[in-house]
Formats: sequence, C-alpha cells, structure tokens
Amino acid sequence: MNLSQYTIKAQEAIQSAQQLAYNNKDAAIETLHLLKAILLDKDSSTEFLLKANGALKTFDDEFVTVEHLLIAILQLSDSAAKILKDAGLTEKGLVAAIKELRKGEKVQSATQETQFQSLSKYAKT
Repeated sequence: MNLSQYTIKAQEAIQSAQQLAYNNKDAAIETLHLLKAILLDKDSSTEFLLKANGALKTFDDEFVTVEHLLIAILQLSDSAAKILKDAGLTEKGLVAAIKELRKGEKVQSATQETQFQSLSKYAKT
C-alpha cells in the first residue's frame, strides 16, 4: 500500500484505525477499525455522505479518499458493511452524495478533500 497516493484525511483514517487496533490488542486492522476511525473524524465529509446517502474510478481521482474507503467497506460482507447497510447506506446513494458534495471536482491533491464543504463549518444552518 503506497500511502503517498492517499489524501491526508485517508492517511489519518488508516493511522487512526491502526491505533484503534493496537489499543484493542487486535492482531490486525479490520474494517471495523477503519469505519470507527472514519466516523470519529469530526472534520471529514463522512457526515454529509451518510446523511445524503459507490465507484472509485467513477470520479477519476488521483488520490484515494475517505469516500473511496467508505465505498470499499460498503462492498464487503463483514460487520462494518452491515452497520452501514443497516443504517440505510447504499452504494448508489453514496456515489450520488459524493457527486453532490464535490460538484464535479476531482481529487488531485492530498489535501483537496478538506476543501469540500469547508464553508459549511462556519455558516449557520
């Protein structure tokens, strides 16, 4: 796995998952560790994607993003995927939400995904 091709947020999610596995004395990083790390990140676009309710090459990104990781988890048949599916998340819905979030933009830098919805943090809703 070449982490230099992952965005900063995706790298952070993987590192957090690794730390969660270590703290639990688990021998390997499982998708549940990754899902928990993604959900615990307050500055990611995950909340928007989950609310709006997948497709890695669909976006022609140059970097692997947290969105790609969510799509990958959703495509599995493990407990992390079950949690997402039980919450109503579908691959089709997730892809549509990603497109809405990005408004046609592609991820071409390791920090670009932090710019999606950046103004919403400071705006009143």
